Parts: sequence; C-alpha cells; structure tokens
Amino acid sequence: MKRVDLGKCLLLVVVLGAFVLLTACGSSAPTVTAVSVTCTPYIISSGATSQCSAVVSGSGKVTQTVVWSSNQGSISSSGLFTAPMVTSQQRPVITAVSTQDGTKGGTYQVTVNPIGPS
Repeated sequence: MKRVDLGKCLLLVVVLGAFVLLTACGSSAPTVTAVSVTCTPYIISSGATSQCSAVVSGSGKVTQTVVWSSNQGSISSSGLFTAPMVTSQQRPVITAVSTQDGTKGGTYQVTVNPIGPS
C-alpha cells in the first residue's frame, strides 16, 4: 500500500483552487467607454490660449492618454489650444481620442471672439 503525503495533497488542492479562482475572476482587458473633454477658459480672443483636459472612462486599467486635434487653431500634445486669428466669432471643435481605443473620443467647443479695434 502506497502512503500519500497529506501536506503535498493539500498544497496541490490550494494551488489548483487559486488557479481556478484567478481564471474565473481574472483580470479582463481594459474597456474604454467614453472620453470627456473640457477647456478653460471656454471663451477666448483671437490668438489666446485655453487649457483643455480629457478624462477617459471605462473598466479595467484604462489609461488617460489621448491624441488631441482641432478643426481650427492648433492644440499641443498636452491639450493647450491656441485660437486662430478671426474677424468674426468662431466655434472651433476640439477633439480628444483615446490612445487605448481609437474609436472612443470626445469633443468640446470653445468660442473665439475677434479682437476689437483699439
């Protein structure tokens, strides 16, 4: 009759149980659900700047890194928007797209007013 080491069996059961538990509950891949964008100030004059920020929402380990763009003016990789020179009020659209999921992004409109005569 072969003798079974109860300690080794118990250790094996604990390790297998932990493996099954981690596999069942495991960490799923991060999922981006939305990107919210804000800019301050949101009303500026021609050539002035506005600092924009983005919050990436989702589940799992979601990163906050975004790619910025604007349909008018320019925006830096850190979200600093520089308004174009305008002769009438304009409403540029600023966009932030998640680097983790390029299909998820958010937009924000700032108001750019022309500089009046001095």
